[in-house]
Amino acid sequence: MPEYTKRVIKKKICLLGDPAVGKTSLIRRYVMDKYDDEYLSTLGTKVTKKEIEINDDFNFVQFQMTFMIWDVLGQKEFKRIHQAAFQGTKGALIVCDLSRGETITALDEWATNLYEVAGKVPVIFLGNKVDLVENPDPTVIDSLTEKYSAHSYLTSAKTGANVDTAFANLGEEITKFL
Repeated sequence: MPEYTKRVIKKKICLLGDPAVGKTSLIRRYVMDKYDDEYLSTLGTKVTKKEIEINDDFNFVQFQMTFMIWDVLGQKEFKRIHQAAFQGTKGALIVCDLSRGETITALDEWATNLYEVAGKVPVIFLGNKVDLVENPDPTVIDSLTEKYSAHSYLTSAKTGANVDTAFANLGEEITKFL
């Protein structure tokens, strides 16, 4: 059995999406395994750190990855703040609220704006608040996953559904660009 090479890396990722889609709650669930349903609007950006381990079994590399997770405010009128936050981003989770259709429609604009600044970095689309929707349609964002060659997940910061999986998948996608 071959020995794995260890690589220590630090990567900036962003969570993007309209206001109140659950970006801050997703980060809190992922980093601290906690949930709070009190809504506080993010002002500017907030950065949180999380260390993960990713094994690339094909190339026998073990990545010790530190995510620098940027929680970017969702108000679209602050485009200059968004552009500054997108600089140096290596991947993004682009989030909508499944119970609010206009936030689903906005996903494409968020991805386009990110690509204009950061280039073609890995993105994953999240249909969040799946716990609030009866019979959620898992194909609701499929057209975007095809357009951007991306993955998508239906998530819930409240229950934790698919949160760890989405972040881990983004980490795996980022390692493909190394």
